Amino acid sequence: MASSSFKVTRISEGAVKPASETPDHTLPLAWVDRYPTHRGLVESMHIFRSGADAAPAVIREALGKALAFFYPLAGRIVEQPEKGCPAIRCTADGVYFAEAVAECSLEDVRFLERPLLLPKEDLVPYPAADLWGVEPHNTIMMMQVCTCSHRPRRRLAGRRDS
Repeated sequence: MASSSFKVTRISEGAVKPASETPDHTLPLAWVDRYPTHRGLVESMHIFRSGADAAPAVIREALGKALAFFYPLAGRIVEQPEKGCPAIRCTADGVYFAEAVAECSLEDVRFLERPLLLPKEDLVPYPAADLWGVEPHNTIMMMQVCTCSHRPRRRLAGRRDS
């Protein structure tokens, strides 16, 4: 169970769009990608010990550049006229991107080892409908970068914490 002693605050959220113009068309999905069991959100967390201060801006800029080449990720899943035949509409609408700050250090939350000391819902993107008017299951990619605002407390030499 997550502890309420640590707080995560989203400080910005919205679309990161391709850095340059992209084609506007619809791409069919491969037969394996059309299975309903493959249409779901995959939550993934990646932890880095260094570079946190620059990470949100660097990742946002790099994502925009990458989306210019991998533009279907900035599109939306749509239904084709044939029922049960989803496709990717290359709209360049962008990837949902949120930046958050956790009021703790990675050490404070045991590097997010289970059981989590922070609510999972605070660590992965869950866009509010008023900020992201797309059903999450029709969004191909969402990302949240969370930095830690506190440095770990150092123990004094020769002293044991109880």
